[in-house]
Amino acid sequence: MDATNNLPETPGARGSAVDPDATTTDPQVDLGPPGPPATPRPSPATRGGRPAPGVGAKPKIDLSPGWDERVEAAGRDRGVPPEPTRIIPRAPELYAGGLTYVQDAAGAGAMLDLARQRPVAFVGIDCEYRFSRRMVAIKKGRSWSDPRSCVPLLMSVALAEVGADGGGTLYRFVVDLRKPAVLPPLAELLRQPVTFVAHFLRAALICLWTLGLPTPTMAWDTCTAERAFRLGLHHARYRSTAIGDDAESERSREEAEEDVDFSCSLVSTCQRRGVPHPFAASKDRLQRSFLAHPDDQPFSAEQLEYAAADAVAAARLYPIQVLQALVQNALKHLMDVEMPWAVTNASMVWEGVRVDPGLCRDVTDACARHAAELSGRLAEMGVGNAGSHPDLEAFFGTIGLLDAFRKQGGYTFDDGHLGAAEGRHPAIPLIRALRKIKRLGSDRLLGGELVGADGRLHPDHRQLGTDSGRNSMRDPNVGGIGKALRPLVVPSDPAGWAIGEVDLSQIEVLIAAAETGDADLIAMVNGRDVYCAMARSYYADEMSAEERALPDDGFAERFRARRDRMKVFTLATMYNITPFGLARQLGISPLRAAGERDRFLAMFPVMGRAMREASAYGAIRGHAQLCTGLRRHRARVGMPSPWEVNWLRNTPIQGSASVVFKVAGNRLYRRYQHYGAKLILALHDAYVFECPREHLETVGRITAEVMVGVVQEYYPRLNPRVDVNIEEPHCWNKGGKDRSLVLWLEDPELARKYLKS
Repeated sequence: MDATNNLPETPGARGSAVDPDATTTDPQVDLGPPGPPATPRPSPATRGGRPAPGVGAKPKIDLSPGWDERVEAAGRDRGVPPEPTRIIPRAPELYAGGLTYVQDAAGAGAMLDLARQRPVAFVGIDCEYRFSRRMVAIKKGRSWSDPRSCVPLLMSVALAEVGADGGGTLYRFVVDLRKPAVLPPLAELLRQPVTFVAHFLRAALICLWTLGLPTPTMAWDTCTAERAFRLGLHHARYRSTAIGDDAESERSREEAEEDVDFSCSLVSTCQRRGVPHPFAASKDRLQRSFLAHPDDQPFSAEQLEYAAADAVAAARLYPIQVLQALVQNALKHLMDVEMPWAVTNASMVWEGVRVDPGLCRDVTDACARHAAELSGRLAEMGVGNAGSHPDLEAFFGTIGLLDAFRKQGGYTFDDGHLGAAEGRHPAIPLIRALRKIKRLGSDRLLGGELVGADGRLHPDHRQLGTDSGRNSMRDPNVGGIGKALRPLVVPSDPAGWAIGEVDLSQIEVLIAAAETGDADLIAMVNGRDVYCAMARSYYADEMSAEERALPDDGFAERFRARRDRMKVFTLATMYNITPFGLARQLGISPLRAAGERDRFLAMFPVMGRAMREASAYGAIRGHAQLCTGLRRHRARVGMPSPWEVNWLRNTPIQGSASVVFKVAGNRLYRRYQHYGAKLILALHDAYVFECPREHLETVGRITAEVMVGVVQEYYPRLNPRVDVNIEEPHCWNKGGKDRSLVLWLEDPELARKYLKS
């Protein structure tokens, strides 16, 4: 029997209290403005916290006369308040039917006392809040709000008991967070060893951290769980298969994100899971009522009931989602990976990153200069508008390269296709550079409007933001600024703080080797540059023994083209790139590309067979699966499209790489606290951290150890490498090359050459 469906329905408000420490009112009576708590009438069984004489009290035999008095006197001498000698059981029926509004220390203490006395299975929570700074409109109704300007107002708590018969009881509380006296008991409640359940946990955590309250040890985010259950179903490619320009592709991605957000909202989730929400039709109105709520004004009865309803809904969803996770084989993944990551991810939003405002202004000015210069050079080559699909189609048709951009019966000039053909005409890298500069020039990252009250940017790190299970980032996308511009990111205090980065090197190839069980590939990837190892084998007949024996650094420098070709073949295998696509990247004929790819695959027959089987079985059962069992779903049945075949092959690799990455991040989040360090960015397979300068080397070493250790924990046969970058800790940079920004301001081409040197 489903425990959630047997929890009592949300009744009307019962008033500001329902126990001997508070008062009660009838459900039909408006609570009105909550004032000071009414003077409670002592319970007949208690007086001053002790049993009243003659009411259920047993004769006391004092075996140590004066002992209690001496203990209390000693406590007073040390400044320790006296503790009660006996804890009196509370009557749960007084709380079970109504809503308790907590406004003072006594009410908060009573809530804590009840939670510690009852066999609570889990606790639903939700917070209502507003912001002291204005929100910034982004697009299509989306807005950015500064987490550091959060003003917590209410916290609703639903203590859930589940009986042996599957039935249950909820005890509902709403705590006024504007009252400082409620915070110590609330902190103790949050330390209880029980799972705290919230829908979009990040919002609740930001309220807790704003007030200095502790993070629950165990947490469950019903929004994250729902996103995991629906992973892949809302991909933009299921909306439309038409080929368009970059702007159209971006619109499709944004609409897909909106679909995910709507589908996984609390009201939609409740409707899908059969959980009642009494304020489903008025949720938006009531949410907005808190955004403009003055600090000194009381809350209405409707606001209090609405706040409680969200916590109750989260509590009701929790056991349903646990059962759904079992059905989808996702429970272990959610418990071990996503739920701890919900906390780690929220901490990155909370901590944010600092960018140098002076350098941001310099970059904005340079964008205008560079755009004008690049536009002029492209015009001389015959390119009109680099952002116009018809103009680019005409240009590449004129120079005979249009077929390099063919896709599904049309043409696309997205950055991926341009990058693949970059070496085939000098205009292509200029087109890419101009597009990036124009995007950067209008980026809100540079303008300062998304800087928080603490002087730092707070990007939206979107958990499960991609269908492979990885994060995405927006508002602003700091991780996408490009390698040359990374020095924009600086420590809060350059004199006392430092920035470092640790990157799991070539991790997806390692995961591919382990996931497919290819022993030959595992031997190549372990502890060295895998692309150098591949090139030594692939070109063995064309190289001398001395050349093959060169160390990786020397080999890569001398045979750069051969090494890079191996990288292209590896990605082609993992992503099922056709010979035509390979020909576009390599600048050779499709026939030759097919021959070279077959020769490459012959080195790894086990991997090739495993990937073909992954797509075949995945298409039949309807999903790809990660190493922890999490599924990426198909949204249709029947024969898979070429695009579906591709992601059915690569999702087990990409997604499993994201698993080990998140688990490492969760452990680093906890270990960093000892050194005052913090994760500030999660970028592909690298973590960027900020820490006190005196701990830089220690934190860098610990980060490397944890990242390597987690990979080996999941894949014991692997020997991964990490790149530790702490050489120039005064800014974020690529491999210690901190002059890239200065060179970019002068000429982006100079920065590109510098980074490649």
